[in-house]
Amino acid sequence: MQRVLVTGFPGFIAGMLLERLSAGLVEVNLLVESRFAEAARTRADAIATSLGLPPERFRIEIGDITREGLGLEAQAAERLQAEVDTVFHLAAVYDLAVPEAIAQKVNVEGTANVNRFVAGIANLERYNYVSTYAVAGKRSGVIREAELEHDAGFFNHYESTKYAAEVLVRALARDEGVPTSIFRPGVVVGSSKDGRTIKFDGPYMLLKVLRRLPWPIGRFNAGLPDVKFQVVPVDFIIEAMATIANKPGLDGKTFHLTDPEPISTAEIYDLFSQALDGARSWVRAPKLLTWLATTSGAAESLGLQRQAAPYFFHQATFDCVNTLDALDGTGVAVPPLASYVDKLVAFFLDHEKELEKK
Repeated sequence: MQRVLVTGFPGFIAGMLLERLSAGLVEVNLLVESRFAEAARTRADAIATSLGLPPERFRIEIGDITREGLGLEAQAAERLQAEVDTVFHLAAVYDLAVPEAIAQKVNVEGTANVNRFVAGIANLERYNYVSTYAVAGKRSGVIREAELEHDAGFFNHYESTKYAAEVLVRALARDEGVPTSIFRPGVVVGSSKDGRTIKFDGPYMLLKVLRRLPWPIGRFNAGLPDVKFQVVPVDFIIEAMATIANKPGLDGKTFHLTDPEPISTAEIYDLFSQALDGARSWVRAPKLLTWLATTSGAAESLGLQRQAAPYFFHQATFDCVNTLDALDGTGVAVPPLASYVDKLVAFFLDHEKELEKK
């Protein structure tokens, strides 16, 4: 891996991946929409300065994954396909409430365009596609990395379009022999080192609810002891992808970037409550009452997005044997939430108003 093309910059995960990879690379090409060009240049320059690298290490290429040829000028496209050896495709709409048309255009048609471009790269070593564990949709039980196609249905258009996009990526690898790695992260939260994130969604919605509930009511645990929830810090996601992408012999595999020992939503409730208020729950709330409050939208005024409610009740576990095998001996592993929950909550409290305005 020497010359890399990354989509999804200046997004948070793409930015952190850039920080992790760039020191050992000759050049990083960042495919950026014109509306984000200034922010991307500023962010890339800041990363270069922090790492003591020349800013020209990072090339901003104006383009758009939803357009044919990625919207690149002909000369830029030719150069990239001749020089790039590794691709990380992260660009997507990450929103549980995204309308179907937008999700289809970005997640599916955009990935199809990236696939076509990747197939034309002369000396490709690895195409790294970032999917999501949520391609499992409404499936329950144990979900294995090699599995994808199912007819269980989906909770939202984000899931269904990421599923359709992964189908396309797998077909590209199978039918055209493109060396591919597929990564399926769990629910990504801030860094386990300092809590840093740019978006308070997923389990952060529980923090928002706990912040707004009257203190006695907050002592009723709304979680379920038999529902495991896949919380993984962003720094683990970055380390795992960077490590696996650099390892030979892993073409054609899918990797669940998930916790092999996930904790329950009831345990998460208590960890957040302890970190936020210094007290755990007193009693467990009736499951039916919690279900009605969340799925009816009654909790939306407190900060819980209605589309997120099913994830707190969905009983599925995610086998990650490929990931464990690939990371064996590297020291890269998912830290337990209890070891960094205080950092997540502290960052949330310090930045809640600032990030909610974005």
